[in-house]
Amino acid sequence: MQARSEAEFVARSRARLWPVFILVPCIALLTWMGFEAFKPDFAVNGRGEFLNALDPEVRAAFFFGCTLVCVFCVAVVARRRLAPIVEVEIDRAGIVSHLFWGRGRLAWDEITAIEAKSNWLFVHGRRGAARPVKLIIDSTGLDQDRATLLGHIGRYRPDLVGFPGIPQA
Repeated sequence: MQARSEAEFVARSRARLWPVFILVPCIALLTWMGFEAFKPDFAVNGRGEFLNALDPEVRAAFFFGCTLVCVFCVAVVARRRLAPIVEVEIDRAGIVSHLFWGRGRLAWDEITAIEAKSNWLFVHGRRGAARPVKLIIDSTGLDQDRATLLGHIGRYRPDLVGFPGIPQA
């Protein structure tokens, strides 16, 4: 079980289910292809012709290996759906992103700009004379909506929200 955060705004992951609807038929197809690959009359035309030169066991292992990758991906989606993790936190000190694309923490006085592009929110900042830092937040992958997120940012930095490209919270 995950520890509770003391932040005033916490957004957790919200796994989308569309990969499951794509991967489950892929798992079925690849499993069937794996069993078919054991047959001596198995033949592939086109780009997969290289499989014809392989032993039946190697061909089957190729398809079953691809099946295992799909099963792993479904397990990752199921885990994120059943046990969401904290992705973004906002408190008096600043904003923290735990997302894969742009991890890090920026204090409110270090943030220089916010940029919105489709479902992405880019929080630009600079730590002293160090190189620029960018937190990247995918707002569609969160259980909180973008307006709530921007509302909490606007509470501490009203100068960053409400200009063109960033909707008013």
